[in-house]
Amino acid sequence: MRNLTEFSLTEWLRLVPIQHALKQARNDAWLAMYKTIRPKQLSAFLNSNRHLAAQNVALVIAFEQPWALDWLLRMANRNLSDTKVLVFDNSRSEAKRVEIERVCTKNNIPYLALPLIRPGTSIARTAWR
Repeated sequence: MRNLTEFSLTEWLRLVPIQHALKQARNDAWLAMYKTIRPKQLSAFLNSNRHLAAQNVALVIAFEQPWALDWLLRMANRNLSDTKVLVFDNSRSEAKRVEIERVCTKNNIPYLALPLIRPGTSIARTAWR
């Protein structure tokens, strides 16, 4: 949220700072709730990747673009020989999650589906509406 001194007099008269504060509080509450949700496969994912503790690791957030992820993983395999890539999927579409998991399996890359907030919503997309 902007600093309160950055709002103009007109914005104060229109109560814009209060609107921003309420939306920020809502977004903070959504984020706090989301951070308490654990992926179903988290324990298995952590156990199967425990050996990476002392290695270079690159984390990739996949979002409904299996073709882009496939390209990225191929380029990482070619150019990052000393780095292990891990994919975390925050796609909203179940079909895209299946495709992204298939891309990871094909490229021998560890995959973890992140929990959904709610179909059609995102913390980032709710800001300042």
